[in-house]
Amino acid sequence: MGMFSWLNEGSEGVNEDNGLFNAVGCLCLLAMYVDGKVTNDEKQTVIDIIKNDELFSNLSIENKMLMFGKMVQEVNDAVKSDYTDNLIAQKCNVIFDLGESEFAFEKINQVVNADGKVTDDEQSFIKSIGRTLRVPTEDSERDKGLLNSVMSLCLLVALLNKVDREDEFHMILGIIRNDNKFSQLSTKYKTKVLGESLKEVRGILQLGKSEDIDDFVMKKCEVIKNLKENSFAIAKIQQVIDADKRLSKMELKFIDSITKCLNTLARQG
Repeated sequence: MGMFSWLNEGSEGVNEDNGLFNAVGCLCLLAMYVDGKVTNDEKQTVIDIIKNDELFSNLSIENKMLMFGKMVQEVNDAVKSDYTDNLIAQKCNVIFDLGESEFAFEKINQVVNADGKVTDDEQSFIKSIGRTLRVPTEDSERDKGLLNSVMSLCLLVALLNKVDREDEFHMILGIIRNDNKFSQLSTKYKTKVLGESLKEVRGILQLGKSEDIDDFVMKKCEVIKNLKENSFAIAKIQQVIDADKRLSKMELKFIDSITKCLNTLARQG
């Protein structure tokens, strides 16, 4: 009998699979046994996640039971053959590719915390899973603030020109997707920030008041200065300005203004 034999009913006849359901379920099962014992509270938490979570509401109870049996067997086999590290990496890759790192990490945390205490082994497991899933940490929280501020200023300069914005927006998307500064953040989160920043910038421009724009720029520059990313921000804004191979007087004044603002804040700090 495997360590998860208490959950192994209905493991035969799996005829449907769901990548996220399988990946999250396997990691939750592994999380239960990290400290060498499985409590009733942990069991119940896993059952509640599988049966009741809204993200899995499109799956029938029958299919959930069939897939759950498959998960139990998969985890049992990995534990027996000392293959758990590979299984964790595989499932984390599935979750990350689906843009559900934060969701999965939350569910695994629920299992680990179900019995009201977190052992050193469980804490190490959670930290390892978090790094592999690339969920927000203290380091990535700073990256969130930097992403919002830099994107806001890049979008502002792109929208200053009333025409020919395609090259600028293409450059902004390239920065979001490919820059190493933001590699800890999921594509889903970066897309969300881009949408929120675009809405914010358009709102400021619609007001049409120069003092509102100045306040907006100062606010974003303050964040960048506090993160000590002045040079990075200026370089990204310059990339957006240079994207269409033309430099208007308005763009020249904007980058000059941003540079002076950041350098002044840096001297004051």
